[in-house]
This record gives sequence, structure tokens and C-alpha cells, in this order.
Amino acid sequence: MTRMTIWKFEVPIAGSVDLGIPIGATIVHVCSQRPDMLTFWAMVDQQAQLETRTFKIVGTGYDFDGRWQHVGSILVGPFIWHLLEAVPEGSE
Repeated sequence: MTRMTIWKFEVPIAGSVDLGIPIGATIVHVCSQRPDMLTFWAMVDQQAQLETRTFKIVGTGYDFDGRWQHVGSILVGPFIWHLLEAVPEGSE
């Protein structure tokens, strides 16, 4: 039987980050618990191997290339931040 749980991950507002996340994880919520980070929670299979997934944060009106897909948006003070995930090569 698959053992599922919810894990928490943090992405800094500046730059991008590679995270080790269990294969098949589903992001279920995006929020902010700190002013310099966005937090997201993902439903994961605890037994699954980890894969590297790349995330970045952009503000409304910021440019980014087409290799990113939108995951979620949140309001932090006067700003709206958007969590993006890199589309794996070959899956476009």
C-alpha cells in the first residue's frame, strides 16, 4: 500500500531553487510563512525516489521564458508573487 503524506517546501523570493521532491508529488497549496520565502505543500508518496524539480518566484509584470509553468499565486503585503516550475526538457 502506498503511504502518502504532505511535505512542506520553501522557495526564496529571489532566484530559483532545485528541490528534491518524491516522484509523482502533487502540489496542493502555495502560501507565505515568511516575507522572504514562498512555501508550498505537496502530497507525496513517502516511498518514492526523489527527483529534482526547479522552481522560481516572479512578481506580476516580470518577464520569464516559456520553459516555466504556473503553479500558484499569493498575496504578500502589497505584492502578488507567482510560483513557477520549470517544465522538464522534452515534455513541451
